[in-house]
Amino acid sequence: KGLLERMVAHEDSAAFLTPLKPEEHGASVEEYEKRVKQPIDLGTIAKKLDVTPESGGGYKSVSSFSKDVNRIFTNVMKVWEPGQDIADAGRRL
Repeated sequence: KGLLERMVAHEDSAAFLTPLKPEEHGASVEEYEKRVKQPIDLGTIAKKLDVTPESGGGYKSVSSFSKDVNRIFTNVMKVWEPGQDIADAGRRL
């Protein structure tokens, strides 16, 4: 949870706190949905951390949490290239 808190507090986190709106970053919704099959954001990850696996949700392992965090950035790199603001923010975060 500490890692997530540091990421949320990071100056480059704003675009990743809620589901990404591709049109705000120069990509069409259609292009984004074509390339990104499993969208995820820091807010969704935070909600999953607050739910216990015993109640039918949440993360069962550190590995599944890590995969979701990494998925944020791999999704960004599927749509945007280095040099574009959103891609650079993702790299810094």
